[in-house]
Amino acid sequence: MSGGLKKPSRNQNHEGGIAVSINQETLQDSPQENFLVIINSARSQLYKILSKGFLYPQDETISYFADGVGNLISSISLSLPFNLKDTLETLRRESENLKLTELEELQAEYVRLFDYKPCCYITEAAYREHKALGDSTLEVNCFYRNAGLQVVMLEFPDHLGIELEFMHYLSYLATEAKEYKDTMENLATQLSFLEQHLSAWAPSLCLSIQAKTKSKFYKALADVGRQFIDLDYRYIKEISGALETH
Repeated sequence: MSGGLKKPSRNQNHEGGIAVSINQETLQDSPQENFLVIINSARSQLYKILSKGFLYPQDETISYFADGVGNLISSISLSLPFNLKDTLETLRRESENLKLTELEELQAEYVRLFDYKPCCYITEAAYREHKALGDSTLEVNCFYRNAGLQVVMLEFPDHLGIELEFMHYLSYLATEAKEYKDTMENLATQLSFLEQHLSAWAPSLCLSIQAKTKSKFYKALADVGRQFIDLDYRYIKEISGALETH
């Protein structure tokens, strides 16, 4: 995981980010299963990118986007089950334009947008319930606890970056599911979390960010977030229904 969530009582094998590698030699063995692994790997990586982008920017954030995201985005674009090519290309270009010397400028824009007298509320309870702590805060924390996770950052559990990281984690687990029962339970959790929380407010927030920022990076990030979360929710809903009737 990206660092905002962790397992509290067991060794973490994914510290510093989940790297999903696919053995290309096995792709011929079970095409349908491996196709889903590729899709879920791409989904997981894109949720991770969005999570990092919507958390408060640090030196490592800038270097991650400026140096490491370009090739990854190109791979993700080819592996998603829906078309985000142009939107992802814009994010790739704006990510590569970031420099370490621009950190203070990016931090200032983050604070202007989300922290001090925010233009946009980046926590779900503030956005949907107009309060710092609300039902949304407690409910998303229940999702994390049920998955054996806890928040380890000084952010509210319903911060957009943390919710995105949770979807990064769930979609990663989907690449490892071996049994039909595990797959269905994972999909049910993803669908519930998207339906009840992330897709219910994040695309609307991203639209507001696009309207209220002059930062090309945040505009591109919000555009990807808005489209991807909406399309991914539709995809998970569709594939869940298809598998239930299988």
